[in-house]
Amino acid sequence: MAYGYNGTYMPQSYPGAYPGYGQQMPGVQQTVMPPQPVQQIQPNMICRPVAGEEEARSVPTDFSGAITIMPDFAHGRIYTKMLNQNDGAPIFHVFQVQQPAPPVEYAQIAAVQEIAAEIEQLKQAIASAEKPAKQAKGSAEKQ
Repeated sequence: MAYGYNGTYMPQSYPGAYPGYGQQMPGVQQTVMPPQPVQQIQPNMICRPVAGEEEARSVPTDFSGAITIMPDFAHGRIYTKMLNQNDGAPIFHVFQVQQPAPPVEYAQIAAVQEIAAEIEQLKQAIASAEKPAKQAKGSAEKQ
């Protein structure tokens, strides 16, 4: 493989297949762009699985400003740690999925009315049982 001065590929096995290849057209000025330096992109997230909160707190803070995400699969939590750019202290957060509370089950209105009727019957039974006792007590005092 051979590359021309302008950086394009010309197969060596077919030099006659491209007539006029590499020749400059009249009246057209060719400019060569200098190669651009490759920029290194710093990661803005680092993922590191941990076994618990103690381990997550002991992970060193990344000074590049990247956030460290630490999933804890055993406890169902995710910890994050990053550098506070204002004072240099680490910022540590704990995230955990909370299960929804079970729905509250209220008593059916028919069951409540049934219990209220039963209580009323018991009140009447107690009241009727106390009446003869009061009457007997009152008649015994008169004698």
